[in-house]
Amino acid sequence: MDAFTTISPVEQILGRDAITAMKAREGFDRAMRVASSAGVRSYDGSWLRNRLLNDRGRYLASILILDIHFNETGGAGVTTARVRRDLVACNICSAGRATAFIAGLRFGRFMEPVPARNLKEKHFGPTRLFLDAHLMRWHNLFSAIAEMDPDLAHRARTAPESGVFGPAINFMADLMRAGVRVFDMVPHLQHYADREVGFVLLLNLMALEEGTTLSTVQAAQRFSVSRTHVSALLRRATQEGLARREATGFVAGPALGAALADFFSVAFLIFERAFLAISAQR
Repeated sequence: MDAFTTISPVEQILGRDAITAMKAREGFDRAMRVASSAGVRSYDGSWLRNRLLNDRGRYLASILILDIHFNETGGAGVTTARVRRDLVACNICSAGRATAFIAGLRFGRFMEPVPARNLKEKHFGPTRLFLDAHLMRWHNLFSAIAEMDPDLAHRARTAPESGVFGPAINFMADLMRAGVRVFDMVPHLQHYADREVGFVLLLNLMALEEGTTLSTVQAAQRFSVSRTHVSALLRRATQEGLARREATGFVAGPALGAALADFFSVAFLIFERAFLAISAQR
């Protein structure tokens, strides 16, 4: 390796060899398709939940909120100031966007007031709706990992909530605070992650059954966005080899499989190690 080669925090902390080994595991391609399908299904038409919890930056913010609530304050909730400080320090978003995000969570009933000893500050905690959204993501990822390691996946899916929201969430939050970002492995997909339904649109292409296509009308209806927005995303994806246009719609392009393999190799590794953090605490 060249002495001047920059190694991302993802590779430094998780290990380049471990990431490569994940992609080489038997069943990885099947796991990637299962995870892609689950990602598409998670967009169930809930406009508010999709925009609050499935966006890349907001997902990272959600992990930090859950960690502060369960592992820092022991269930005593979070304050807007505390969350805002963490999000800015982790370079996830600006202070203004952090404040707006928390307000959105409260409006969507993902967070609710909790009693606080310090009456000068309002404390908020995650509702059951918020917790279930994270648990769904947890189960979806381990349903995919089951294609490679069914025993570990079963143990992870049956882990107690105290473990998932305790050491597992804390492990993920610590990775984020250390600068780990899954999209550092696939910077060319960053544009799609930062655009509304951009990344899930790519997942939809990967999840298509053989012989089927995805039209702009279908995608716009499924994800509750405009056809113009979908067309712009698919046009760029086609130019970059991530999508290919056919007579009846779009399919995965020649570059999509390799790009998502880089993404899911890191995502699977993070979730596996998060589960191992539960086991270690036991």
